[in-house]
Parts: sequence; C-alpha cells; structure tokens
Amino acid sequence: MRDRSLFGLVLALAFLSIASSYAPGQLMLQDEGSSQGVITKLNCVGSSVSCAVSAGTGTMTVSAGGAGNFVTWTIDFGSTVPMETMLTTTVTGQAWVTSSSIILCQLTAFSTSDRAEGAEDAVLDDIKLAVANRVAGVGFDILAHAPEGATGQYIVNCTGN
Repeated sequence: MRDRSLFGLVLALAFLSIASSYAPGQLMLQDEGSSQGVITKLNCVGSSVSCAVSAGTGTMTVSAGGAGNFVTWTIDFGSTVPMETMLTTTVTGQAWVTSSSIILCQLTAFSTSDRAEGAEDAVLDDIKLAVANRVAGVGFDILAHAPEGATGQYIVNCTGN
C-alpha cells in the first residue's frame, strides 16, 4: 500500500510540475505533433503561409506555391563533335535574378528539334551544368561541359531564388 501511495505522490508532483511550467497565455508549439517549445504568440508571415484555428488547435500551412522562379532554356552544342565540349549560354529576361541568387539547373529528356522525347543522350554524354555571371534583374549564364563531346540541343530547367 505504501508503494502505491508513493507512486501516486510522485505522479501528482510530476503533473503539477508540468502543469505549472506554462504561464497563463502560453502554449506548446508543435511540429507534426512533436513539441518544439512554449510560445506566447505565433505570427504567420509570407505570401505562401496561412494560419487557422479549429477546435482550439492552431494550424499553420506553408504551401510550395505554383509560381516560383523557374525558366526552361535550350542549350545547343552544334552539329560537330569535338573531343571535349564547353558551352556557355546566356539566359535573359529573368527579373527575379539577383547577384546572390541560388540557381539550380537540370538537364531534361524533353524532345528538341534534333532529339526525341526520352533520349538518354544527356546521361550518356555525361553533361555537367553550372551557373555563373548572375546579373541582377537580367539573367545568368549556363555553363555546360561534355567531357566526351556532345552535339545538338538539350532542354534545361532552372529554378532559383
């Protein structure tokens, strides 16, 4: 009997300790149900952020948004195959670009005037891409390198901030 009383006392003290750790007006912030800490306010900011309250629970939703900074561009290695090919293509008309934008580019398997949809040439030619020369409000350069040589056009998707 004494063990049960001691257990009950410990349980009651633990509950009081937890209950008293939050001052009036404080609430627990959770991320996917995991506790992140205690807050007194939550301010939802940003065009892709919304907040709602339902049955006493607040929910913040951050959407990816459908209109990001995205551009599709064509790079053209031409029709002759040199031993090694380095190509620079300038992308213009991109008002979102800043001098410190992070821009990622990826080759696609989309069809071009000289290549069928799904062509594996970009993989077989081992083409590597890099971004350089970012000009605020204007655009950037795509640097393409094909160490074994490459010919023809490729579609490149670029996204950035």
